[in-house]
Amino acid sequence: MQKENLQHEVSKARRLIGSLGPNSFAQVYLHDYLKYKPSKAHEELYELANDIFQQRHRYVVVAAPRGFGKTTMFGTIVILYALCCSKEKFIVVCSNTASQAQEKIDNVRKVLMENTLIQTDFPELFGSNKKMPSWSRDEIITANGIRVCSFGFQQKVRGLRYGSYRPSLVLIDDLDSENHATNFRQKNKPRRAFNKKRMKCEKLNSATCEYLPLIPFCTLVRMISF
Repeated sequence: MQKENLQHEVSKARRLIGSLGPNSFAQVYLHDYLKYKPSKAHEELYELANDIFQQRHRYVVVAAPRGFGKTTMFGTIVILYALCCSKEKFIVVCSNTASQAQEKIDNVRKVLMENTLIQTDFPELFGSNKKMPSWSRDEIITANGIRVCSFGFQQKVRGLRYGSYRPSLVLIDDLDSENHATNFRQKNKPRRAFNKKRMKCEKLNSATCEYLPLIPFCTLVRMISF
């Protein structure tokens, strides 16, 4: 009995520390993803990621080199933090193609299935058999009613709902195809089209974060001014 009480208190302490922000959550529950000490640039991105949950109705654009860890941070850590700490009710992940977006859902699902600390500390996410009520390639619905789904930018997102909820967090992972990498007109075309749909599916106090590979400064300035 004393051992169970101690384990319960340790679990509560972990949850409390993890709830402080995506960085703290990763330090406690996802240390396998943190092979190196975060650089100053990574720490600033963690702060930005945390701000997304504090300051709503905003569109954040993150540009960093390939291999920097953008997708790991925003496509895995931020989603898991939002799920476990009940920060959002409806999360949408978008990418250039449906299969690319589904990969992000697969990564999140893999962590939830294999991470025993998360399973121990956040049992409310899981059913009695430690499985989510809904598991599919493009969707996760937790036992406490949080939905994460994925879309390619050409798929229909207008009017998207989950019961009475509209998407409250939209994460956009590199909408550009290889053919668009150096062509500004082509690069902006899918982004403009998608954002028209996005604005019609989000709720008023939603937040959107787009993360993409670093490109020449002149192009970036033009691109984020749409």
